[in-house]
Amino acid sequence: MNGNYLLLMAGKGSRFSSLSSDLPKPLLKIGNKRMFEVASDSIIKNFVNVKKIYLCCNQEVIKNLSKTKKIFRKINVVKSNSPIQTVLKTTKYSNFNKSLPMVIFDCDQNFDLYNKINLNNIFNEQINSFIFFKKTKSKNYGKIIKNKNNYLLSSFNRNSDLNCGIVGVYGFKKLSLFLKINKILSKQNFNREIVMPDIMKVLVQYNKLLKKNTLCIRVKRHSSFGNPASFKKNTKEI
Repeated sequence: MNGNYLLLMAGKGSRFSSLSSDLPKPLLKIGNKRMFEVASDSIIKNFVNVKKIYLCCNQEVIKNLSKTKKIFRKINVVKSNSPIQTVLKTTKYSNFNKSLPMVIFDCDQNFDLYNKINLNNIFNEQINSFIFFKKTKSKNYGKIIKNKNNYLLSSFNRNSDLNCGIVGVYGFKKLSLFLKINKILSKQNFNREIVMPDIMKVLVQYNKLLKKNTLCIRVKRHSSFGNPASFKKNTKEI
């Protein structure tokens, strides 16, 4: 088994205009690498047998990416400012294998795990999906509640006082499972951009029907570059 690995780079990153008026957020430099390259390195370092990473980009990112003369693996061009809608459009027109696992990454994450992940060993009759988390009370993170077996019980958007924060990595046993969850969400009249805590809430309900679980995997080390403050702080650590 291998998987579909998708790095989300479709957002405008408008909060970063004070740092760069020329480049989209995923192309900002962290040390001698672009932000998306740091995230890509984390994927390759922490997952077994990653054959290809898909970069999911809007047209502005693609235009600037070509200027850097840096093409990493495969680029999928989708004009969209909503990462989740970009996933849906990309899966519709790309050669993703719907029977393989789908692992989705935010482009502004840098992480290390306690143990490298082999997707063959993660998914089984009980485990339908997984989510990464870290111990934090920061208001910048969506939060989760899990049980003693590290199975997800519920998820919450930001401003929760819980201490388990969602790190931007989400795995699904099959791509078709992710698409099915999004279809359920779309029927609930979501008028705003769908965010991952919302997907996790629906997934918990769906798992109860199937008698499946979402595994919560704690990261060993994590840095986020999701806003200018965290970008300035964490780039010093790279």
